Order: sequence, then structure tokens, then C-alpha cells
Amino acid sequence: MGNCNPSSIKYVQIGVYEYSTTQVIGKGPHGTVYKGYTMLDKRVPLAIKCLDKNFTHSEYNAIKPFLNQLRAFDGSNVAKLVDYFYDDSSSKLYMISEYCAYGNLNDLILGMLKTDPIEDLRVAISYCQQIISGILELHDGNIVHGKLTAKNVLFHSAKLKINDFGLEAITQSNGKTPIKAGMFVAPELVEEGAEPTKQADIWALGLVMYILIYKSNPLKIIGQEYI
Repeated sequence: MGNCNPSSIKYVQIGVYEYSTTQVIGKGPHGTVYKGYTMLDKRVPLAIKCLDKNFTHSEYNAIKPFLNQLRAFDGSNVAKLVDYFYDDSSSKLYMISEYCAYGNLNDLILGMLKTDPIEDLRVAISYCQQIISGILELHDGNIVHGKLTAKNVLFHSAKLKINDFGLEAITQSNGKTPIKAGMFVAPELVEEGAEPTKQADIWALGLVMYILIYKSNPLKIIGQEYI
């Protein structure tokens, strides 16, 4: 089994990239994200995600065309996938993206209690417009996000960037494991063999927008039983 964070190693080199196991940016359902750099230029930080799933060489070759599609994609409200790297020895796949240093939308929502509700709403609507723009950019490029949440909408200076697009399709590439139920997951996705769709992205988009504007959860009962 490969390990994204070997305890005895502080710096990990993958191809032309390097990251420190002590500089964890975040951890999500698909893997751990580290702050890293290219070995050629350590002045520009990158976000390096090590996926939890181990990929056989044949699995990696099967998803490589999709990875190339994601890497070629460029949108103004989408975090750029700079590169990817597969480590044969550990069977680990790494996704190297642009570094967004200003947190995620979920953290902002939790602390977004201004004294002026009109200004609060104006800002929320502006953010909604950017998220919609990002989803439209992905869908126009024939890319399904698969698991949009407030946590994978990042701040890159004053601009919002949608992150982690396509990861659900990559990690569920065998089509056998149902996606875990949750607030942002469209009901049809928890069925056996279900694949992420553009329609499911719109479900998640609606919930992100609702929570951003109203600061409350529209689904009072969350989880498998509710779905």
C-alpha cells in the first residue's frame, strides 16, 4: 500500500515536484493536499494532492486521457490543474494544481455575519455568479465536477475558483462503489453504479448557493436514510 505521508520522510519528491509532509493544506474525501513547489522554481507554491486510492498501472493508463483533458482545461473561475504524476512504486496518483492561499467558501460562510445584511447579500450574489460561471465553464468543456461542495470552492485573491473537478469520476472509475450520501450529493448518485452527471452538479450548485445566501441548510435531515 502506498502512503501519501510517510512518517519518516519530511520532503517527498514526485517527478519535478516536491512537497513537505509537514505542510498539509487540507484533507478531503479523496486525498491529502500539501503545499509544494516545482524543483525548477521554488518561488511559486503549488497545491499537490495525493489521492488515497491506489491505482494499478492499467487503471492509470485507462484514466490518462481524462487526466489530459483536465490538464488542458483552462477557466477563469476554475482552479488550474497544472500537471499530474503517477508513482509506479507506490501506486499513488498526484494532482498538481495552482495554489489558492485564501481559504474556501465554507469557512467564509461560517464567519459571514456582517452587520449590514444588504451588503452581505450583495457579496453573496457576486460569489454565486462566479460559482455559476465556473460550473458553466466546466460543462461547456464537457467536464462534470462530480462532487461540488462549499469546501472545494477556493479563494484565489478576490476571485473564486472551483477545485477538485473530475476527481469523483477518477476515484470511482470502476463504477462499482456507490457514492456516499451527503447534503451536496444528488439522490440518484447513491445508487449502485451511478456516475456523476451535469444534472447532479446543478443539484450541488443550488445547495451551495442557498447556504451562501441564507446561511442555513435547506435539507433538515441529511444522510442515507433521507436520500
